[in-house]
Amino acid sequence: MKKAKWIALVLCMAMLSVLMAGPAAAADKTELVIGSDYEPTDMNYYDGATDSQGTILALVYDTLFTWDGDELVGSLVESYEYGGDDGLDLILHLREGVTFSNGDPLTADDVLFVMEQNLSGPATAPRFACIDMENSYAEDETTVVFHTFQFDNALLPYLASEFGRVVDSKYYEEAGRDEALGASPVGTGPYVIDNWDHGTSLTLVKNNSYWGDDSAQPFETITFKFFSEDSIRSLEFEQGNLDIALLETAESVNRLSNREDEGICVLSTPLTKEGYLCMATIIEDDTFQDENKRLAVAYALDMPAIVETIAGPTAITATSLVPSGCPGFVDMAYEYNPDLAKEYLEKAGCPDGFTFKMEVANNQQLNLELAEAMQAYLSMVGITMEIEPLDFFTQFGNMLAGKQLCSIMVGTANGDASMALTAFQPGSGACIAENHDEEFVRLLEAVRYEEDQDARMELMEELQQYMHDTAYCIPVYERVYSLAYQDYVTGVEGALMKGENMFFANRLSFAE
Repeated sequence: MKKAKWIALVLCMAMLSVLMAGPAAAADKTELVIGSDYEPTDMNYYDGATDSQGTILALVYDTLFTWDGDELVGSLVESYEYGGDDGLDLILHLREGVTFSNGDPLTADDVLFVMEQNLSGPATAPRFACIDMENSYAEDETTVVFHTFQFDNALLPYLASEFGRVVDSKYYEEAGRDEALGASPVGTGPYVIDNWDHGTSLTLVKNNSYWGDDSAQPFETITFKFFSEDSIRSLEFEQGNLDIALLETAESVNRLSNREDEGICVLSTPLTKEGYLCMATIIEDDTFQDENKRLAVAYALDMPAIVETIAGPTAITATSLVPSGCPGFVDMAYEYNPDLAKEYLEKAGCPDGFTFKMEVANNQQLNLELAEAMQAYLSMVGITMEIEPLDFFTQFGNMLAGKQLCSIMVGTANGDASMALTAFQPGSGACIAENHDEEFVRLLEAVRYEEDQDARMELMEELQQYMHDTAYCIPVYERVYSLAYQDYVTGVEGALMKGENMFFANRLSFAE
């Protein structure tokens, strides 16, 4: 009996020692391990970004501006003002003494080079249409003058996005685009890529020439482990192999929530990232050039029921093409009305319905499941939607080539509501979303370039109403970003910047 008591006591002491070792072990950790989504093919953000790529590059590059809460502040820019004879010169004063991770100094020419890159790409050029590059120049090594054709509400927010990341132009010219942007990017950020084990993980180490203070480099190394399956990623987290993990499915969020007593925490917050059901109107296939067909689709879908059932805690129903967190948002929800949908089918001359194909990237599980639910609702009014899962890059290529008729597209509003609608702008390159309707173009340009903010809000409402009435695109969901983290990880909420829809891993730390 005494022996049994001694064994029980030893076991209790062993368990206690394990529990006490947790915080101490965390305090000694110098490597942050993140479970991320599927692995990017390269780091060239001009060719399309994944969540993992965006999080990695936020550590490798600095942007010209950044967000401090809701306030836009300088990052590589020390100060700025508008000047010139017409007041349309945006003058940027760069921080002095900043170098890239390879030792090259940051100069005004690098900033001009980045803008030239932005204006040379079909998908990025519309974002910077206000820039008059011929009359923009470097006044000196640290002063950039961008002459603009007109004031643009979105310009500074865009310079706080991935398109405001500054590339080493000298390195780019020597190494070439594929190397400088894709394989081995060189930035001014707090970390550099040390090792990329393709198919498994990518490790960052401190940038020894970083211009900022030590608080931006809290870890010796940051390792991203890639998982295409959310279930595997969440299981790895539960087993203690990850410090923090992206959660993409309702199953994972629900399973890991409310387990603080086990040392597991979950943070969920809505972003200004929205999914839309896009129906192409400018491609050769003219299925959706008749707005009655688009309206039939809109009223045949019970979107709140679909999103709540499929997405659960990972999304909320979108009710406008402008995310609800943006100034100027107006609720423009379609009321589920299958009888009205049938009336629109009558007006379109197809009372028995019609058939169309919807492409969905096969690595976007949420979009696949939403598409299946939409398919069921549409069938009840006679509309047949055929779902074709494709790999992400094939689907993306079809969109750019004008071969994609219908899909769920994701857009973001990084600081300004008009940015959420960039894909719909003529010339955006997103053929599935481009809208060449004259009234839409007029309203979008007015919203983007109007300086009087009260007048701009009125135009915002008018634009949202017009898009609702013509159903060029149907709002589906606003994404809720969820992260699981071990309780020794601190600063998670501050690391998730809603204004940028970006997660800054270097704003985390380990509890002491």
